Amino acid sequence: MAHIWSCNSRKVRTILALFSPFENAGGQEIFNVYYPKGSNEINGRIPNDFNGGYHTLASLYASIGDVEKVIQCFKTIKQSGQNDYFIGSLF
Repeated sequence: MAHIWSCNSRKVRTILALFSPFENAGGQEIFNVYYPKGSNEINGRIPNDFNGGYHTLASLYASIGDVEKVIQCFKTIKQSGQNDYFIGSLF
């Protein structure tokens, strides 16, 4: 019997449909509420812009094997000027 809090790709896709800007226009609106540009999440020594939202999305897409969307998240991080995300160290 699966635990009540178990996760599967169907549940992850449902979550992504709610707030991913890559799924639908409504997702962008929700994303902007929780992960606005200029809000920072601490990640080692360099904060992640968008409150780490694109990092979170990349992790969720990776969990369901959606490589194209993972790459899209990373491209968005890079296009936003967060180059240290890729070349900096955590500590």
